Amino acid sequence: MAASSRLRVVPLLVAAALVLLVVAGQVERYRTGRGARRVRATAVQQPLAATDVGGLSDSRPASAPVAGGPAARAEALARISRDAGSTYLPETLESNDSALHRWTPRGGRVLRVAVVLAAGSLAGGEHITAVNWALARWNDLGLPVRLEPGGDSTGADIVVRWVDTLQQGGMGRADVTWNGRGEIVRAVVVIAARFPDGPVLVPRQRSALALHELGHALGLGHSPHPADALYPTTDAVELSARDRRTAALLYDLPAGSLKE
Repeated sequence: MAASSRLRVVPLLVAAALVLLVVAGQVERYRTGRGARRVRATAVQQPLAATDVGGLSDSRPASAPVAGGPAARAEALARISRDAGSTYLPETLESNDSALHRWTPRGGRVLRVAVVLAAGSLAGGEHITAVNWALARWNDLGLPVRLEPGGDSTGADIVVRWVDTLQQGGMGRADVTWNGRGEIVRAVVVIAARFPDGPVLVPRQRSALALHELGHALGLGHSPHPADALYPTTDAVELSARDRRTAALLYDLPAGSLKE
């Protein structure tokens, strides 16, 4: 009888050991999964400083007053003031010496966007995908200009250049050129493929930078609100309601200076 009991106990012990092994494996997989998600979340939340070239220079003449005279100027300022709580156009004006810079719509104008992969950079097909993704987000707004990928950098309206790292620091730069009427005539965007200290950008970070810098290429300045794609250190991969209203208002107003 004792021998029979021992025979029954042995299978029970084996079964219990197997259960413990399975449970341990599940726990380890759970812990590993949590660690992986935590790493991705940390990477996503890392601020991406966007260093932008702006201001007046020899190639960016001081903008003439908006067309329509004092009445048009007063109306534009009134609209900007009325919507100040829901847009960051006042901050854009402040950074642009009280001028609005945007592309001339001309009824559904198509802006050609060329992507250039710099020699020796870490950029590849995934960086082109990030730019195309960002173009689609801006096109979803229904602005009177449409961003279309393709073409070479010589004839493009906007050139997006991916490099390994930026010598000036930061992760992105937008160099926007306008004429004397305040109309943007060309934009060159430069985006780094990795951080200055070495880590390569993950897909979400590439998308956030492309979305941010293309906003500058359209004429938007920085937003003071962290949730917006145009916040100086961004991790936003979607346009906020404030981004959308700011872009819509900019393209509904005349280009040029609003100084008295």
